[in-house]
Amino acid sequence: IIGDYFAEREKLTRSDLVKYEDQVTRNRENCEIEFRENFLAKMRENIERAKDIFTKLNRSLKGIYYGNDSYKFELTPNANKSKLYEMITSNVNVAGMTLFSQLFDEDYHEEMEELFAKLTDSSLDGDTVLSEYADYRSYLDYDILVVSRDGKTQRFSKTYGEKSGGETQTPYYVAIAASFAQMYSGGETVRLILFDEAFNNMDDDRIESMMKFLREQKFQIILAAPPARAEIIGQYVTTFD
Repeated sequence: IIGDYFAEREKLTRSDLVKYEDQVTRNRENCEIEFRENFLAKMRENIERAKDIFTKLNRSLKGIYYGNDSYKFELTPNANKSKLYEMITSNVNVAGMTLFSQLFDEDYHEEMEELFAKLTDSSLDGDTVLSEYADYRSYLDYDILVVSRDGKTQRFSKTYGEKSGGETQTPYYVAIAASFAQMYSGGETVRLILFDEAFNNMDDDRIESMMKFLREQKFQIILAAPPARAEIIGQYVTTFD
């Protein structure tokens, strides 16, 4: 019996275990290549698309003032994921660029190991990990820059609690209108927007600027608004009830 045991052990040591170890190593290497050339490349593509969308949104808002303020959307790398963001958006992170694999590994080996480990760690909650590390939006920080006519700039995230109701509501409508402008850009679309209780906290100047912007974008607008806002809104609609 002891002889059989040692014979089997010798067999496993000499052949099977080595074979399985080599297979596991190759599988991991293939998985990492797939991870870099597909997952990371797709993340980079989504981030670049988001940048392009924000550029177009800001272009549609340029030169438009709502009362005394104009607005600009800001998109920056997430402060807590700056190295991962740098890795994802690196020029070396392009699908098929295998000639640069060694350079990529040298520059971002630790970040690759960290991200790969988190996404494959079975002890972590899968949904939480995916929402934090597999969603390109989590690698970005978002803000709205409020630029007054005299050139002063404030970040909306810093002043939100100090602003009046109208001042905090305006960026919301600006974001919605700019988003629809981008979504409806190109091709034949109905360009329809529905608002309920529209502009209830905004003053006349801001409402007028918003209605002009909406008309310039050739939107079809259906809205319900408080009676106090009916006079100013009525100047910019074709049907009033």
